[in-house]
Amino acid sequence: LALTCASLMPVLSGPGTGAVVNSIGPWVRGLDVYLALDFDDAGEKAVEPAARKLVDFGAARIVRVRWPTGCKDACDALARLGTTGLRDRLQRLLARGNNDDRHAA
Repeated sequence: LALTCASLMPVLSGPGTGAVVNSIGPWVRGLDVYLALDFDDAGEKAVEPAARKLVDFGAARIVRVRWPTGCKDACDALARLGTTGLRDRLQRLLARGNNDDRHAA
């Protein structure tokens, strides 16, 4: 929900971090996908299988969203930065992700 308040791009929310891999399918072909997972054990464990499935389905680029220090998830980032601050942070990530291959997974 926090991402839908601040993001200028479409947001798909999986039913829990551990199940995010089940949200990935043929719809990702050719798209840039930004994984905005929680910074906890479940989020860390979900990164690799999600990235693998995104590659298998032909995502053009995969970028891991990193939350500010001390923030576990988008809700924490929204509470700390406010809607405008989170939107600005996401926009900077998009700009870097589209121009800097070091951010691709």
